[in-house]
Amino acid sequence: MAFVCRVDAQTLPSEPISIGGGRVVVSGDVSGTIGTADPGFFNFTDYDHSALRLMRVDVSATVNAGDHFAVLGEVRAENLDELSPYALFLRVKPWTAHDITIQLGRVPPTFGAFARRTYPADNPLIGYPLAYQYLTSLRPDSLPATADDLLRRRGLGWLDRFTIGNQTFEHGVPLVSAFHWDTGVQMHAATENNIVNGTVAVTAGGHDREFTQTAWGADVEYSRHYMLLRFETIVSEWRLPVVSEPAIAVPLRAVSTSVEGRYKLAPGLYVAARLDHLGFNDLHGTTTTAPWDAPVTRAEAGIGFSIQRNLLLKVSHQYNTRDGGPLKRVEPQTAAQLVFWF
Repeated sequence: MAFVCRVDAQTLPSEPISIGGGRVVVSGDVSGTIGTADPGFFNFTDYDHSALRLMRVDVSATVNAGDHFAVLGEVRAENLDELSPYALFLRVKPWTAHDITIQLGRVPPTFGAFARRTYPADNPLIGYPLAYQYLTSLRPDSLPATADDLLRRRGLGWLDRFTIGNQTFEHGVPLVSAFHWDTGVQMHAATENNIVNGTVAVTAGGHDREFTQTAWGADVEYSRHYMLLRFETIVSEWRLPVVSEPAIAVPLRAVSTSVEGRYKLAPGLYVAARLDHLGFNDLHGTTTTAPWDAPVTRAEAGIGFSIQRNLLLKVSHQYNTRDGGPLKRVEPQTAAQLVFWF
């Protein structure tokens, strides 16, 4: 087998590694992020990891078996932990003349615009939109018995527990996970001019249709010359069982809105900004009526500079506010990130 990798004046490799005439292609990215302390846990993705204090390594490989079949896999490590499997699926292309693919296995996310660009090089800023990262107080394995039980946990999604189910302290769930792929079947199709582009998926999960999470999303992207604008909104509803009084009125609803922009000042230099809000519907407790989780707003602005084509330096500043809960409610944060990919 022959290894083919372009060598030029750049000091770091800039192309995926091709083996066996392109039958196997290996690519990857490495990002290191350093930021100020986060005592309010605004940027935590679980109990241990903050998105603003994270080193991440992704290595992916594609094995091509002719024109119609390919196997794709990816492993990931965070903060120099052991590599863990992140994705593994079979891609089937029934017709070479049409842009239609079927993927089976642990497949990439279908829902949400940002979920398709979660790699650090695809994000113009360092932080994530709230819908994909901020941990609500709900958990998949532990349930509040009453409305009072849920209201007491407002703003504590980074580490909480309830009276029913798993009693171990753990983190809650975001509206949409940007860090986990699903197991199932996915189909993608697009027209030749890409005016119509769609993806559908059937993934593994529970089969109880009474207690579910339902989500809707809409996004718009506009680009012109050196400017790029994006807007995305997501509405998510959870239906929980009624256990005791005061009962939890269903559904519990969360609405996220994100507006993002990027402007290129010069070749390899840009500025970017994002404004985010995550709100929740009211819940009636014994003595209190309040949103079932603490509403959060985040403003972030930053700058990006390409040291070389595949080596990017980003610096950004956030201003986070939370309306409720026992943790810190106002928190500015500054971070820097270096991203390399091949």
